[in-house]
Amino acid sequence: MMTIWQDLDSSNNKATQIVEQIRLHIEQQQLKPGEKLPPQRQLAERLAVTVGTISRAYAQAELQGLIESKTGSGSYVKSPTNYQQQWGSLKGNNQHIELWQNTAFTQARAQQLVPLLQSYAQAGEQLDQLLDNDHSQNLVAQRESVCAWLNQSSSCFKPEQRFF
Repeated sequence: MMTIWQDLDSSNNKATQIVEQIRLHIEQQQLKPGEKLPPQRQLAERLAVTVGTISRAYAQAELQGLIESKTGSGSYVKSPTNYQQQWGSLKGNNQHIELWQNTAFTQARAQQLVPLLQSYAQAGEQLDQLLDNDHSQNLVAQRESVCAWLNQSSSCFKPEQRFF
């Protein structure tokens, strides 16, 4: 199995490259569900990176549902249905982007964000108003809105009594 690991490009995030290699090897069925991944030290030596880099890569791959780690036993490839259901990223649903995780974006995922960022850029003044740190003009309206929402749960909140 060690022969499937390709050397890493020094210009990109190495942990992300390793995750992409894992994803690619799974797609190409070079890594099969339940197959054990190399121990972190062995893979670090093979790819000439630190064990920390491999640890970060395995953690990212686990967050993405590609692998699962079992304490004392190692890391294993998850079944395709598990990570496809969780991420919907390998086949078909390319609209699904997880933003709840603090992980590096792959090039493919970054390209999916381009239209979103372009729409933000075109929003101009409206976006500036939303991002403006001077909230003094909208503070009363915001307090009223939050209190109205809180009052739906049978609480009694008055905007003038709240500071947000």
